[in-house]
Amino acid sequence: MESDNIVSDAGEIKRSSIMKKLQGKAIIVTVIALITLSVASYHLYSLINAHIQLKREHENVIEMNKSYQEALNDLEQKKKNVERSLLEAEQEIEDKNSTLKERQQKIDGLKEERQSLEQDIKKLKSDLEAKQEVKSAKESNLQLLSHETSKDEEWRTFTATYYDANYQSTGKNPGDIGYGVTASGKKVESGVTIAVDPDVIPLGSWVMIKYPDGSTEKRRADDTGSAIQGHKVDIYINQASITSGKHQVQLKIL
Repeated sequence: MESDNIVSDAGEIKRSSIMKKLQGKAIIVTVIALITLSVASYHLYSLINAHIQLKREHENVIEMNKSYQEALNDLEQKKKNVERSLLEAEQEIEDKNSTLKERQQKIDGLKEERQSLEQDIKKLKSDLEAKQEVKSAKESNLQLLSHETSKDEEWRTFTATYYDANYQSTGKNPGDIGYGVTASGKKVESGVTIAVDPDVIPLGSWVMIKYPDGSTEKRRADDTGSAIQGHKVDIYINQASITSGKHQVQLKIL
């Protein structure tokens, strides 16, 4: 009985010892597990923090890149605006230069035209002075001739033709400007008007005409004609025709 108790106690002690050993190992394992878990948790926490930090930094980088891109886009737009303004300014300057060039060319052209006109005016003045001298000489000769003719009452022979105010004679029809108006500005008048060469008979002069039949007629030199040159007169009648003819008449200035 005692031996059984002893054996039983020994077994109990042994089990108790084993249990203590197992409990100690369990505690050690638990401690190790806790330590491992703590280390793992810390490592995980560190990784999470690092990930969060990296994510924030990445977001910051993205935001900075976005800001930089916006700034770059803004600068690019400003650059384009400046370039466009520069092109517009250059175009405006080019247009103004072109306008100035055109104006200068126009001014130069007007100067050349003015010089040409001045030369023409100078030539016309010279021609006019020469013609005036010739006219003065002719008028002097005519006055002398008229004086001598009146004084001596000389008759001169002229070729006389006849004309009227119609188109065949004047190149004008009724209603045309200048129709029926003489070179002196007077209206044609039957029995009065004759056309003369003003270098031979001055316009406005009264003349006496002696016809081949011996009849005479007083007329006034109011008109001229391109075919009336020298000792020719064109006598105005109301209606001239081919049968009006051509005569040699005697004429003297009154």
